[in-house]
Amino acid sequence: MALSAIISLVRAVQAQESPSPSPPPAGLSASPQAVNDTPGLPVAVAISGAREPLQVSLDDKIAAVSTSGTTITLTGGNRPGRTTMHVLDATGAQLDLPVRIAFNAGTVPKVLTLKLTGDPDGAFAAAQAQLAVARATQGQPGTTPQFGPVAVPGQQLRPNDAAVLSVPVRIAGGDEYFDVNDTTQVTLQYASSAPFEPQILYYSDDPERIDADGVLYRATLTPSQPVRLYDYHENGDQPRRLVIAMRASAPSSLQIVESFHGPNIDVMTVGHSVTREFLAVKPGNKGLVVDLSAGVTYVHRDVAMAGGQGIASNIDFNLLSGGPVSVVVAALPPEASAQEAFALPAAPLDGKNRHGIFDLRRYGALSATYVAGGPDQALSVGDREPSVPKASSGDGADYGDYGVLFRLRFAFSNPTDSTQTAYLYETPRGGPARAAYLVDNDPAQLKELGCATSVRTPTDAPHRYLIAAYELPARSNQTHTLLTMTDGGSNLPLEIGVTGVPPELNAPPIGSPEGCFPKPG
Repeated sequence: MALSAIISLVRAVQAQESPSPSPPPAGLSASPQAVNDTPGLPVAVAISGAREPLQVSLDDKIAAVSTSGTTITLTGGNRPGRTTMHVLDATGAQLDLPVRIAFNAGTVPKVLTLKLTGDPDGAFAAAQAQLAVARATQGQPGTTPQFGPVAVPGQQLRPNDAAVLSVPVRIAGGDEYFDVNDTTQVTLQYASSAPFEPQILYYSDDPERIDADGVLYRATLTPSQPVRLYDYHENGDQPRRLVIAMRASAPSSLQIVESFHGPNIDVMTVGHSVTREFLAVKPGNKGLVVDLSAGVTYVHRDVAMAGGQGIASNIDFNLLSGGPVSVVVAALPPEASAQEAFALPAAPLDGKNRHGIFDLRRYGALSATYVAGGPDQALSVGDREPSVPKASSGDGADYGDYGVLFRLRFAFSNPTDSTQTAYLYETPRGGPARAAYLVDNDPAQLKELGCATSVRTPTDAPHRYLIAAYELPARSNQTHTLLTMTDGGSNLPLEIGVTGVPPELNAPPIGSPEGCFPKPG
């Protein structure tokens, strides 16, 4: 046999007895490349390029691990933290993966249904959708949910209408929790409900300054008796939360028309904003219908307040079915659950007696008649006498008529043979004050007056600021109306009158001598 043939035969035998080794793995890779897990939830990690069996270890045993082939299952324990997972395959190839165990920063509802009343325009609907999502979103302690912009519906809702709004939600978790980014789909429904006028006023301004946690006010809603709750409070030095919550004794349906503002360290702005916003929603019955389950606490507002910040709301309630419904306004520590509001004791009063139950049925309607060329006519709101009458015995008072919706009617008469001009004006008579007026029940004529003050010395002439002006044709009669409320934080009373002499067009700058806060010197 030729030598070359023998060599070939030997090589063939050697190849059969000792197969050539496979090339070493190119390296291990994982999907996902980092493990973020919540306690108790299994996460599968696929290891590519590995040979079985796998050996897996954690620097800190904050999770349980198991393997099946080249797949690792990691289940977070109850102790959040961070660690490194080491993976070793049969060839000695290694891979390290970062592991984080944490709770999500909160939970966001996927879908909600919101029932709106009156003539809800797109901006109102979008704002209410954000509030509804805020109520249903549960954030972890120390987190603050943020709500992105909502596309405003192009048309007002009408009976049998429905629309769906998308509300983006972000809850930043920081180092302690996983960030949450989600979207809630809110279905808007039109709920037909007749306008209503409260018969009773619940007034909560005691303590005005909150220096201790507890219930600030308790009230009960019953069928056939619409009520208004006006609350105005300023936080003390310590951070806390203000909660408005409700609990029904039986399945109930409740209509709410409201304005709310705060927290804000400028308490005059808080009170003024509540007035302005209420004048924008109440005449059109813009509100929502809330369905309450028996015995379940519904948290309507839950607002964090820093030291010195003020908060206020004006809420009209109409119990449509079921009841009775209990309502509390409570101050809670930052870490407490809002569900605890009903169990809290009463907060200490401040001795100023700014609280109580008051009768609105025959109070708040005022009228005056002005004849061109005759004397000026004036009305007063927010005076100590008269003031809104009590509906029950007690030591509380509402000097300033906070929470009263005043309906002012002015009858104009021009008996002359020429056109005359009549001016509606405001004069502060108690000190620095702001105000807003809805003129002739027209939303386009929501008039705001800047901050002004009353006369500072006995020789000062009262300043009159223009609300509205009317041309009175010869030998004619007209009637015009103003809707207003006294602003929390303002000094009262206010004089509102009619004159033939042109008033000042605008309130003075805030730092001027006639302004709210003149600079010294």
